[in-house]
Amino acid sequence: MKRDMAAAASGSTTDVREFNAALDGLRVVSMLLVIAAHLFPLGPKPLKLNYAVGVVGMAIFLSLSGYLIASQLLRGVDLREFMIKRMIRVIPLSWLVILFLFWTSHASSDSLVRNLTFTANLPVQSYLPFGGHLWSIDLQMQFYALMAGLCALFSASAALHLAVLLGVASTAAKLAFGEFGSSVSWFRADEILVGCSAVLMLEAKSWKGIRAAVEWVPGWGLIAAFFFSCHPVSGAFGATRAYLAGALMFKLAVDPSCMGRWLVWSGFRQHARISYAIYLLHLALLVTWLGGGW
Repeated sequence: MKRDMAAAASGSTTDVREFNAALDGLRVVSMLLVIAAHLFPLGPKPLKLNYAVGVVGMAIFLSLSGYLIASQLLRGVDLREFMIKRMIRVIPLSWLVILFLFWTSHASSDSLVRNLTFTANLPVQSYLPFGGHLWSIDLQMQFYALMAGLCALFSASAALHLAVLLGVASTAAKLAFGEFGSSVSWFRADEILVGCSAVLMLEAKSWKGIRAAVEWVPGWGLIAAFFFSCHPVSGAFGATRAYLAGALMFKLAVDPSCMGRWLVWSGFRQHARISYAIYLLHLALLVTWLGGGW
């Protein structure tokens, strides 16, 4: 899955291993940022750092998910196998958490069905108590279904290009309605669809110009702009968040150490395997004093 993308960038076996490790590190860091934003005070409330840090973590997580899935599809993975693996990975634990939240609440059966079918983030939104953060799982499952459908109808390359266009449409909707922090799919889809752009920058010859432009921008500049785009004071600049995250993903593929050697720490790889479970199960802490609101 990730091996081909890294090989395209450098061809070095060492770089391939570093890239794999860096992606694991990025996955864990993104989850830790989201969890910290949900559970701990990260600064005075007027600074809105909890909001910004949560958006940073989720934008990284979504763009990384989009990147990894797009790389698999471009590699020619069997669509049936792809969907089965995704469902096995996501559904059992998600449903367990959803059923628990339903059992401990007085939610309607309609709300339960919406959550079990991963459509609760669509209008009119129907989250279970303490389950609002599951919108990202809804978006991921919708993305899997979308990409599988596109790849069933078109070539993998065409499917990725169509996904990029849908991402641009999502950004346009975000700008038109001023919804820079909404969890509704069509306002947030660009953050996961941008992963397709990062893959195409590496693989598609027609993207050479865009690739050269991104390579020209210094990594520290991208990081600074990305962090600013995640803060509510950024206003309309927040619409660039997805593309800045995608550019950082591309930078990481070209140079796995561009964000520092700390990302390839071996401990991250062990925790990356259970990062999804940690994200889902941390919701249980929201009913304690830790979920009192920051």
